[in-house]
Amino acid sequence: KAWYKKYRNSAGFLKFSRPGISGDKAIIDYGMYFDCLGGMGYFVVLNKSGGKWVVESRINTWVS
Repeated sequence: KAWYKKYRNSAGFLKFSRPGISGDKAIIDYGMYFDCLGGMGYFVVLNKSGGKWVVESRINTWVS
C-alpha cells in the first residue's frame, strides 16, 4: 500500500530475480504486481544466440 501512496498514478510494479546462467542458457523469474491484490509471475528461459540473449520460452508460474 505504501507504493500506491507514493506513486498514486502507478499501474503497479515489476520484480525481477537475478539470472541463473549456465553457458548459453539462462533463466529469470519475474512478477508483475498491480492493484495491491493482483499480479502474475513467469519464468523466462533465454538462449544466447549470435552474442545476444533471446527469449526461448516464457512459463506462467502464478496468477492472483
